[in-house]
Amino acid sequence: MNSIGYSHLLAFLLHSISAILAFLSQPESGLELGKLVVHKVDYQAEHLNTTSLVVKQSDHVVFDNINIVSLIFTNEIITAISHLIGVVGFFLYTNAMMADGRHLESVRRYIEYAVTAGLLEVALLVGMGSKSFYQVLFILLTNVAIQLMGYMSERTQDRMRQIYYSIGGFVLLAPSLIIIVWNATLVTGMERVEELAYTYMALYILFGLHNLFDHILALWRNAIDRDTGYTILSIATKIGLSWILFKGIFCS
Repeated sequence: MNSIGYSHLLAFLLHSISAILAFLSQPESGLELGKLVVHKVDYQAEHLNTTSLVVKQSDHVVFDNINIVSLIFTNEIITAISHLIGVVGFFLYTNAMMADGRHLESVRRYIEYAVTAGLLEVALLVGMGSKSFYQVLFILLTNVAIQLMGYMSERTQDRMRQIYYSIGGFVLLAPSLIIIVWNATLVTGMERVEELAYTYMALYILFGLHNLFDHILALWRNAIDRDTGYTILSIATKIGLSWILFKGIFCS
């Protein structure tokens, strides 16, 4: 079905342009770099009249010099390459891509999302000033689990299992939504930060709803092609959130 191929072609072009613009917009200086830390705890005994333990905390840097613009650029490049694979597949190997309920397209999509959806969340979190390595690690691993749930929901024909997998994905997504939105409410001086967080929440929930409705609502399946719907959501989410974040960083 070359309509899917054309949607991949559109996505490839848009994400490529977005990546190029991000690369060209990289400032030569003045960009504050992020870092991810864990707390280092030091118990020290103090001897005054009595002996007592004093707890002192310091930051242990896990990753340093995190460039948000580079994260956005990398995410857009990975996404563009993934859609280029979709273009080649649907135009040159149409029968293989359409076989087994478009299984190869599902594999391509969920591998892409396992990387890019989490990387975008990291960019949002670090762009808002968070330094917690544990939060980032949790979000990245949870995202991989969410994509596995999505893949499994497409591979089974059992309606109740499809619903269970979709609900499981929402349960796994909820903590990430809370972490990023809560972080946004504590940020001051950054332009449109809460708009960014709530847009992120709405778009990521839409992915889950699209997955669920494609399984349980015939009207939805007939009106919106599953893979084309994901491609449109991907364009809106990655490009939209990346550039709202970009504007927030440089216009604050």
